[in-house]
Amino acid sequence: MSRGEAQARQLPQSAQRSDLRDQELGIWNYVFLDLVDIHHRGRKRNAYGPVLFVIDPAIMNGDFPVLITKKNPISWQNGESPDDWYYGDISEFSRNYRVGDFRSMVLVGNQGGALCLRGSLQRIILDDPPMVWPVEKIGFFDLAAGFLLNAASQGGLDPPPTIQRRRCPVGCQCINEYQRDASLFRA
Repeated sequence: MSRGEAQARQLPQSAQRSDLRDQELGIWNYVFLDLVDIHHRGRKRNAYGPVLFVIDPAIMNGDFPVLITKKNPISWQNGESPDDWYYGDISEFSRNYRVGDFRSMVLVGNQGGALCLRGSLQRIILDDPPMVWPVEKIGFFDLAAGFLLNAASQGGLDPPPTIQRRRCPVGCQCINEYQRDASLFRA
């Protein structure tokens, strides 16, 4: 869902330092998709949350505008043009994009402010911190996976998505980060 749509629905969301700029640039109602697994690449917990939706790239063939940025919009400067911000076509992207580049992202626009994952969700990768939810006495992964599968069912995703336990790269700091914040999970 776009940040603009989340705001319109009065849903809670973390503030982003680019919010005002995104509104000024007309991309506030676009859905932002990263081209990298931030958790894996950064070797730390993703600040956006423990759930990674792996989406079929063919979703970009839909009947809505799709833009691929050359750099993160937070880095856009006054005086630059859209040619400085976006790849002009897929051949320019293919020539210049480097796998693992944090700067590029896909911006998907559509009238509803949300991206329908039906038919495009390949799988979900879910963090698996060694924590137990105190009330239910159930592990974080199992509880979160249950909520995700329930939401997928309510959203009409059939068959239900595969939920994969995250396999962290060597040196990942997420477990330390989750343990540091474990007080949030205590009754």
